Amino acid sequence: MHGFDAYFPSDDAQPNGSANSLAFSTGGGVEIGFSDWLSVRTVEAEFLASHMPNDLSGRQRSLRVSSGLIFRFSSNVLNR
Repeated sequence: MHGFDAYFPSDDAQPNGSANSLAFSTGGGVEIGFSDWLSVRTVEAEFLASHMPNDLSGRQRSLRVSSGLIFRFSSNVLNR
């Protein structure tokens, strides 16, 4: 990942305006189908971890959890 136009502290006295880091994301979910055109995604979760420099630990973690309805307008696209 690349961060820019922000404050990124560095080891020397001069802070940087940009930084690069390795980011890792993983996730998954459960979807229950009711018909060819309607299903419910009961849970979908994604975890994101990165290591951009900051004044604390230098690590950021984010967890996103969602759910919702899925409407399919063409089942031919999904080879059903």
